[in-house]
Amino acid sequence: DSWLDTRAKHEAAALKPLFEKYVDALLDVIRIECKPVMAGSPWAHVSRDFCQVSTLVTLLKGILKPSEEANEQLSSGHYERLFLYCCTWALGGLLEMKDRPPLNKAMVRLAESEAPNFE
Repeated sequence: DSWLDTRAKHEAAALKPLFEKYVDALLDVIRIECKPVMAGSPWAHVSRDFCQVSTLVTLLKGILKPSEEANEQLSSGHYERLFLYCCTWALGGLLEMKDRPPLNKAMVRLAESEAPNFE
């Protein structure tokens, strides 16, 4: 929540449910169904998860900067699509091509109507 506390109220209200909806579920898919390039010791996923979520936040900060500077309020669907784009790179960036379909399938299932298909 600490990063969300630094964001505009409307933006934090749109993003918080997205973190809750996607992050743990997608990290679980990666942990259970995929072999990230940076796999290692049994506890390595803790460090990797932290780095991936930190990367997600960094990407979100960058992609949201233009709307923040323009004091523009995006629709909830727009926030969700931007969030999914950032998840694709932050969480899926460590996956080989063969491990990307399970992540895509989970994203599409979770996203319902907001889901782009990355296949």
